[in-house]
Amino acid sequence: MSQTSEACRFLPFKICPACGCLWRTCADLLSDVQVRLSGYQTNFDQPGHGFFIFTHMRKGCLTTFAVAAEAFADLYGRPIMRTRSSPRCSENCLYRSNLRPCPQLCECDYVRTIIDVINNWRKT
Repeated sequence: MSQTSEACRFLPFKICPACGCLWRTCADLLSDVQVRLSGYQTNFDQPGHGFFIFTHMRKGCLTTFAVAAEAFADLYGRPIMRTRSSPRCSENCLYRSNLRPCPQLCECDYVRTIIDVINNWRKT
């Protein structure tokens, strides 16, 4: 194990930039009843390199923060497609707050699948 990866094991998954709330793991963040997925900032050159936008709904905080899409790669579980949108594309990816599933299979399916997993994650 390299020195860099050894150090990264001890870093938290995310810290709220406003109130300092700490989520040690991806599951901790997604399970938090005070965290809501509010959007996705697309990177059209590399769709898997965009950012998921969350809102921390904690009283007195209400901060929006971003988490790199790569941080959720384990939630996808299959290879990322390499084809762009089809003529029947619903263009969901063009709008940051559009979190609906897309019926078309393209390289943005990676993001749409993860959005569905996040939205259906059990809150505790």
